[in-house]
Amino acid sequence: MVAPPDDSISEVVHLYLLCKLILIFIVLIIHKKDFRQAGNPSCVLYFTDTFHSKYFSHKKQLIKYLPMKSYNIDENGYYGEFGGAFVPEVLYKCTEELRCSYRDILESNAFQQEFRSLLNDYVGRPSPLYEARHLSELYHARIFLKREDLNHTGAHKINNALGQILLARAMGKTRIIAETGAGQHGVATATVCALMGMPCTVYMGETDIRRQMPNVERMKMLGATVSPVTSGNMTLKDAVNEAIRDWCCHPRDT
Repeated sequence: MVAPPDDSISEVVHLYLLCKLILIFIVLIIHKKDFRQAGNPSCVLYFTDTFHSKYFSHKKQLIKYLPMKSYNIDENGYYGEFGGAFVPEVLYKCTEELRCSYRDILESNAFQQEFRSLLNDYVGRPSPLYEARHLSELYHARIFLKREDLNHTGAHKINNALGQILLARAMGKTRIIAETGAGQHGVATATVCALMGMPCTVYMGETDIRRQMPNVERMKMLGATVSPVTSGNMTLKDAVNEAIRDWCCHPRDT
């Protein structure tokens, strides 16, 4: 038997999918009243596995209405059957310390005041919105650009780095490590560490170091130690691995 050409198979698949979509819309129209009567705005429209057989046997119950479950994270980090923590055993105590400290520190007045003050006076937030007239004309819509590039260090990375290092300092950590690919996260981390007077080590793949030498020099000027990673492809993934190895070796102060 000669197999049909690929184009024919593709056309058959597309036709099948189109027919399936048409059937779904027909069912939605037929059961629009039933759906309204379900009376629960959080209900989920759920098609049964035997949709086609039920439809063609003219049975009326083609769809089920299932209430959406609300999942709250419990004390073990689970929401329903999902969640939890899967980390190296040596880092379990560190992640537990972070979990227990995180909310209390972030919600404290002292943290919020310092964080917001630095975002305003040091980072330069709130960054402005700019209406992109030419893009708006091209796509017939009002398009605005959030100018995160105007933040100190030229990217959004400083927002995250500032909050993380304030949190680390409040937890009594005295050393900061980071990984970076293009170098912007490394620059932001090195900048905040210079502000806080904290030592900083940035892991960066050797391939990325060659590509992003200006950012490497900026990190060094800010006092950070840039540690080249020579394993694997010598890019971001490998830098992440090396940073985690460092944390495993220095869990108390990092």
